[in-house]
Amino acid sequence: MKIFSSDLEDDIDISTDVLTEEEIINNFYELYDEQGSFWGIEDNAGKVLQFYWLYDETWLVDIPVPPDFINYQKKADYEECVLIIKNILKEKKINPIAGMIRVDTMKTTIDAEIKKNTSFPNAILV
Repeated sequence: MKIFSSDLEDDIDISTDVLTEEEIINNFYELYDEQGSFWGIEDNAGKVLQFYWLYDETWLVDIPVPPDFINYQKKADYEECVLIIKNILKEKKINPIAGMIRVDTMKTTIDAEIKKNTSFPNAILV
């Protein structure tokens, strides 16, 4: 597995084998709360989960699904993001998370999906 991130100052790409869980979590917390900041983790099967800073303490949690990019997405605060990261490190794999919905990222956004569909028939119930 590996982690990667980018913000105003740094771009990193590091194997999780050389970091403790605490160092990985601290790396996430060290990101700037700025538009364009993101942090991700890739499992050994090549699946990726990414966190994009949106506003305040809110992150977009995104599992890209190429080639069509009808991704799994949800919004989360720092605390939930850390729980997600810890679970991935424990399980050593990335799976959709409770509350995620499928979003065709080539055509729409999670906010648009939330506004038009309050029942979320495509939500992942884990």
